[in-house]
Amino acid sequence: MKKSVITLAVLGTILLASCTSPRRQDSEITTRESDTSRAAAMSGGSEFAVVEFEKGSYALTSEGRATLQKVANVAKNEGRDVDEIKVLAWADREYPADGSKADSRDVNLADDRASVIKTYLKDDLNADIDVDKHNMAKRPGSFSELVKTEDYKIKNNFENSGAAPTTANTDDLRTKISKAIIVIKYE
Repeated sequence: MKKSVITLAVLGTILLASCTSPRRQDSEITTRESDTSRAAAMSGGSEFAVVEFEKGSYALTSEGRATLQKVANVAKNEGRDVDEIKVLAWADREYPADGSKADSRDVNLADDRASVIKTYLKDDLNADIDVDKHNMAKRPGSFSELVKTEDYKIKNNFENSGAAPTTANTDDLRTKISKAIIVIKYE
């Protein structure tokens, strides 16, 4: 009797959530995950996590802190050694198109978001892991492109895979507006 009541409650919750949530096609969700997974793998990562920010803010939400807690604990839980973590942070707009330049407010916001994540992982969670920041509000410079720096390669991987679209489309599930992607690379 208890099992059937619990099962009915779970099914009711799922049904209610599906009625109140906008419907999305499965292929769009798969594309989003596939694009970001592919870009993370191309950048040397095995797993990734997404942290969302409120528009105009670089303060971590409680959900963001919980996500970072999971990232910091992943090595302990799986018995695997994390080599490094890459933090790719966006401002409140998409990755700039080739030939365009972000304004300083966007660059500063994305940098502040990456910094708060790095600080949280390093200080608050005592993670002794190399954490690299990548500001996705600005494109790599000419020198970076010429010598193919790590920053250039990561941004190029995310752009070419479709995981970092350069135009905002609210129907596009690949959007990274107000988000940060944390890429985890194991030893």
